[in-house]
Amino acid sequence: MDKRPFILLVMVVVGGCTLDKIRCRTDNNCPQGMVCGEGSYCVEPEDTSVKTCWTGDTVSVTAGLYHTCAVLKNGRVKCWGNSDRGQTGNGGVSEFLPEPAYVISLESEVLSVSAGLRHTCALLKNGGVKCWGDNEYGQLGDNTTTTHIEPVSVSNLNAAVKQISSGASHNCVLLENGGVKCWGRNDVGQIGDGSTIHQPLPVDVSGLKEGVEMISAGYYHTCALLKNGSVRCWGDNYYGQLGDNTTISRNEPVSVSNLTFGVRQISSGGSHNCVLTENNGVKCWGRNDTGQIGDGSTTNQPLPVDVSGLNAGVGTVIAGGYHTCALMLAGSVKCWGDNENGQIGIGSTKEARKPNDVFGLESGVKNVCAGEKHNCALLSQGGIMCWGWNAYGQIGDGTGLQRTKPVNVLCNE
Repeated sequence: MDKRPFILLVMVVVGGCTLDKIRCRTDNNCPQGMVCGEGSYCVEPEDTSVKTCWTGDTVSVTAGLYHTCAVLKNGRVKCWGNSDRGQTGNGGVSEFLPEPAYVISLESEVLSVSAGLRHTCALLKNGGVKCWGDNEYGQLGDNTTTTHIEPVSVSNLNAAVKQISSGASHNCVLLENGGVKCWGRNDVGQIGDGSTIHQPLPVDVSGLKEGVEMISAGYYHTCALLKNGSVRCWGDNYYGQLGDNTTISRNEPVSVSNLTFGVRQISSGGSHNCVLTENNGVKCWGRNDTGQIGDGSTTNQPLPVDVSGLNAGVGTVIAGGYHTCALMLAGSVKCWGDNENGQIGIGSTKEARKPNDVFGLESGVKNVCAGEKHNCALLSQGGIMCWGWNAYGQIGDGTGLQRTKPVNVLCNE
């Protein structure tokens, strides 16, 4: 009797492309990282358990281009994913770090972390900032363009920092006095100092020395939410992401039209922005080729428009590279936009121009972050779950497998 494993390869043709589906009888018939699921096909395993070593230990989670970092309650930081420029801060250079590792030389001193394309910055408890990773444009703020695989102090801040936000290769900080400073890449005016000269040290943003409530950096632009509830943006405007009804880039802040009051929170993605309104609804504007605006179209929007079905009930909005997510007041998560790598979290790579419920996150989510093609959620009862593209290990589950549904991040001690 032939005792070879039972494996039947079924070829499904979709839109001219061939997708492989593997039939199975047991998990042993499936590729590594998959199990024999419904219909006797190999599928990604569902992962709903809570990893106890994260429980109650994580303060926040942030996602960069292809890496992710978490701040722990003890003030330390763990990062994972792509570290080709040392952006995970573990003292080495690697394109594939699929499990969390401590950032070295940051001991019990971090309040929050912000991740850029290939660099990372940490806001310290003493109001200072340290950055590490790629420094081609001076984005580490140490007055050099030398890449550092360990954290270095940002110079010339001259005041305590309240918040930090990282773009592709620039950073901005909100000071305790309500002013804003930025540094790093500035070829399209994303620093906001009236020039297009790269800045290896923090400089003041024109006209924003006070009165700012929150900042958010996109890839090549930046926005600020003012204390009066209005919004100003500066930098690249190719897709209308500055919200002034033009596509003219600006090296100084300009007001976003139709948002003169009532904004509670802002988030900048690759080339789009979204805001939380006073009635807990969401408006977005800018690039929309993958439906990241959420209005059901793929037309770029140079002015804020309502996100379909999200006129109320939203707690926080989070803009990623080419997609967007919303953390609802009820603790569930919805996402929309680019889904090529499963970053919408619906168990497939189906198009999503309007908000969709993320599988398995119907309640109990405390915080969400969005990278270019992946997302992570911090659960209120402990644990971190991520989903989307995983070629660099940015999901943190110990594999390089793409995940179209949330899976648990490993919790190495």
